[in-house]
Amino acid sequence: MVFAVRDLTLDELAQQVPLIRFARLTLMTVGALRAAGLRLEPTGRNPRHFDVTFDALDDGV
Repeated sequence: MVFAVRDLTLDELAQQVPLIRFARLTLMTVGALRAAGLRLEPTGRNPRHFDVTFDALDDGV
């Protein structure tokens, strides 16, 4: 799951469902994901939720 920190603090986001269920969170910048050749696509379900996508399966795996 990928969630963007928008319109609230990281601490506030981490206390919301579904993130509250996880013992550990990993923080990355959009720039780091893009530098790795990944894209973020909005899922439409939640304005903060994104899917991580890539062009080539071999590169992504």
